[in-house]
Amino acid sequence: DIQLTQLKSDVDVNIPITNTKREDCFVLIFGNEDYASFQSGLSYESNVDFAINDAKTFAMYCEKTLGINKKNIFLNLNSTSVKMKKEISKIKELIKLKNGKAEVIFYFAGHGLPKETTKEAFLIPVDVTASTINDGIKLSDLYKDLTTYSSKQIVVLLDACFSGGARGQGLMAARGVKIKPKNDFLAGNVVVLSASSGEQTSLPYMEKQHGIFTYFLLKRLQETKGKVTIDELANFIIQNVSIESVRTNSKKQTPQVLVSPQA
Repeated sequence: DIQLTQLKSDVDVNIPITNTKREDCFVLIFGNEDYASFQSGLSYESNVDFAINDAKTFAMYCEKTLGINKKNIFLNLNSTSVKMKKEISKIKELIKLKNGKAEVIFYFAGHGLPKETTKEAFLIPVDVTASTINDGIKLSDLYKDLTTYSSKQIVVLLDACFSGGARGQGLMAARGVKIKPKNDFLAGNVVVLSASSGEQTSLPYMEKQHGIFTYFLLKRLQETKGKVTIDELANFIIQNVSIESVRTNSKKQTPQVLVSPQA
């Protein structure tokens, strides 16, 4: 019975398993899908289609394909502002305790928004709105937290957009506002892969039940069994998302790579 079985995409099955063990790697994952339950006055259309599926499947790849200890993978679904800030503080402390040996992967699927006055980009917890945006996670603060203490490498993966058009309808979609968010200056050893550029929106890939960006991220990890450089991963995602977005959603979506001078 189709209704009873969750339709799975090709990246949700046949997840490669590695023998590699990466004990110094920490992964912080947020899948923020259900905004309507936490905010009165929001319709379910403001939710982010498939963000939970994105987050859960990515967590499985981190464990099985990238060989990261399950204890070091922090998977958070539908997180509030307090929860997100707490988890970021925890990762910051773990980086400190590893004395420069830590590797970090930060993954977020959900809404991003720009602050209208400053154009600064924020990750949006499920209990934050455009009017309470200061309670969100400012991207520049996130980068600062992740690089307070030295580490081997930090990879930030953002399946969100910051133009106000976000995945699905977006929290500002009613006003149709599109703002070109500011790019943040990166310090430390950081690479950021973001699902879209400038004023574009980040979209779901309905057929695959994932965000388009996350689908191709997972696809490449599956095809390479996790043996892929950040450069190769970025090129694959940019090329495939750009084509598939026009083909499937009739909209341009070009993922973006930001690299800190030290990376």
